[in-house]
Amino acid sequence: MNYFIRIQGKTFGPLGLHEMLQLKQRGKLKPFHEVSLNQVDWASASEFAELFPPIQAPTYSPPDTGLPEFVAEVVPNHESQAPPQTFTSVSDNNPSHLKDLHFATLLMAVGILLHFLAFQFQLFSSIQAIPNLFQLTEDRIVVIVITIFALLIMFSLFIISNVFILKASSGIKSKGIATSSLILTVLALIFFLSSSVVETTGKTIEARRIGLILGVIGSVCYHTSFAILSFLFGNAFLAIRKDGQSYACNLQGAAWVIIIFIFSLASFVISFLTGQVEIQSAVFVIAGLITVEMLLAFQILLVWFLYQTFALRFYLRKSLIGN
Repeated sequence: MNYFIRIQGKTFGPLGLHEMLQLKQRGKLKPFHEVSLNQVDWASASEFAELFPPIQAPTYSPPDTGLPEFVAEVVPNHESQAPPQTFTSVSDNNPSHLKDLHFATLLMAVGILLHFLAFQFQLFSSIQAIPNLFQLTEDRIVVIVITIFALLIMFSLFIISNVFILKASSGIKSKGIATSSLILTVLALIFFLSSSVVETTGKTIEARRIGLILGVIGSVCYHTSFAILSFLFGNAFLAIRKDGQSYACNLQGAAWVIIIFIFSLASFVISFLTGQVEIQSAVFVIAGLITVEMLLAFQILLVWFLYQTFALRFYLRKSLIGN
């Protein structure tokens, strides 16, 4: 007799009885896993007596006293035998929330890796622009086009992952957080594209200042979305009883909010001082230094967020396969 097992939408088999018992012995086959003999009719593994024999209730045989014998039947307490669960949260009965969040973490991780690639192109493009502030050389145009293309792919991944996170958010009571993150991601894309167009086509200091302000607003929206997602990940870790990881995510989100505030203040100071030569002194230099330091802090926080993304994906996968 051949058996087929279906776990997380994937079918394994055919397997013989001996192989099935070995899987059970190693803890890979659980009573709640779906098993079939023909891949058409599926039932819980616990319904196959050869795999999970029913527990026989012990009977009591009284000593022979010459009196009528009575057999005391032991009734098992089903309330104390809780069924195995794979996700200990408010959404135990709907594992689709887990699958959506698990898939979103993959897209989020790829998007963050693309962020670091696009960031290098942005730095290279900025350095190229220093000698000829208002001239578009052929090399600089190529770098700008590659940067915009990478940003579009990156934001597409972020937006799609945010949609899946929004679908999963009701399972971890974070729908408002997920909605805010999706809106901020879309706004960040709009501001970044507007900033690129203005800074590329602008021929005056005033135009470049407007482009810089649009870029700062885009950066604020962009990093605020990650700060919000940090708190959402904290709720997700709390739902699967990883309290330490949840605390780390909440701490990360708080640090992100503080750095965003400092970055915004310093960047807007630079934006309004651009073109005003008479006051481009110590204030401008200090604000520029703080802005660069905050940009570096953002990259460190993104590496930390990338780690939390992989950690959440790892624990979600363990929950999905029933470990």
